[in-house]
Amino acid sequence: MVSIRSRVASLGTALAVFVLSVSSIGKAVLVFEATQWLGASELVLHSTLLVFQTLLAWWLASGRAPRGSRATALATFLVFSGVAASKTWNGDIDCGCFGIFPVRPAMILTLDLFVVLLLAVGRWRPHSTNGGGPRKMSCPTTVFLSAGMVTIVALVGWVVWKDRTRSASREVMRIQWDEFEKGVAPFFLPYLRGPHSGGIWRGRWLLFMYRPDCPACQEELTQFERASGEFGSVGLVIVELSAGSQRPHRSALPVWGLETRGESGPIDWIVDAPRVVYIDSGVFQGSFRTVADARRTLSQVLDSQRE
Repeated sequence: MVSIRSRVASLGTALAVFVLSVSSIGKAVLVFEATQWLGASELVLHSTLLVFQTLLAWWLASGRAPRGSRATALATFLVFSGVAASKTWNGDIDCGCFGIFPVRPAMILTLDLFVVLLLAVGRWRPHSTNGGGPRKMSCPTTVFLSAGMVTIVALVGWVVWKDRTRSASREVMRIQWDEFEKGVAPFFLPYLRGPHSGGIWRGRWLLFMYRPDCPACQEELTQFERASGEFGSVGLVIVELSAGSQRPHRSALPVWGLETRGESGPIDWIVDAPRVVYIDSGVFQGSFRTVADARRTLSQVLDSQRE
């Protein structure tokens, strides 16, 4: 009779195969689509992970050397958990673990830890078959592996279908600061993505819009981070305007981004940066070219409100 720990081991193995399979297809599509705009080191990293995860998934599914494959999977998912925990702590928007499929790091961390728990708790000594023949794949593993393969085929079909039906032209979103009226909600606010970005509709915020490839932005970014304690209850946020593959800027302040995919296809943001934007309860109150300009203007506003 199969013990509970044996069933847990089978479930952990099956779930690991499923996660590795979905992650592999996401990375495969990412490598295929992003050859032109990913750096050489990032391409090598994603390609290496793709090959490793695919081989590990099939090793687990084959049932050969089960203790060795489970030990390798356990170590792998422990590393994945550490990476997801680091990205969660840094407030990253996308873990990047599933390639083109955006998933929040906290969700990946929970999934990885669950797989680790199942693999660690399950029975480590495999059951031998009657007659000493090769050990057959268990029912849970077969079910999850089949579901994983079906999901992979469905995802590939979905990606191909979306690429064929999506317009070849990219949607361009242009932010022109002189067109915004005070007291009106800017159109780009719903596209903000980041930790607690929904709070933009409540309270007062200063958004620092910058691009990593802009030298003037880097200088103002340093000034903005140093001024974090000068604006009282006003929340300070860095909004990074960059390609989705780039690693977000690390800061003690929250780092948000702008959604790069819309209903009709990819979105290209054209923004005059650097720019400090003052938002109060979701409406536009003004924009400033430099942090010094924002400091001078807002200090007067805040002082008058205290009086």
